[in-house]
Amino acid sequence: MIKVTVLNEHNFKVDIHEIQQAVIDVIKKNNGDENSCVSVAIVNLDEMYKYARKYLKETGEEAKGHPVLSFPTNEIEKKFAFHPDEKNYLGEIIVVFNDESTDKIVADLAAHGTLHLLGIHHD
Repeated sequence: MIKVTVLNEHNFKVDIHEIQQAVIDVIKKNNGDENSCVSVAIVNLDEMYKYARKYLKETGEEAKGHPVLSFPTNEIEKKFAFHPDEKNYLGEIIVVFNDESTDKIVADLAAHGTLHLLGIHHD
């Protein structure tokens, strides 16, 4: 069973189940492990900026331009939503929520992040 943990500390109005299903669908469609675990955090623009500065060493507009970041397990310094006893942990996805965000946009961003966790990257 694929387990998707969604952290929404700011209680943004998003459909957590739609996000979870989007991640599960990507894993299944791409022949991912049926026992995978993934964490998704929904953050505000300021938090995303901090992640981009800290992990990507970006500043200014470059750091503000990320709607989603993915961190495969081997790139994670400190987990934010995963429990140490989880096996087959793919990694963490951070999605920014802003004024234009809808359930579909957030779910699509989480799905995009999942592709990166599976090693599927765009050009």
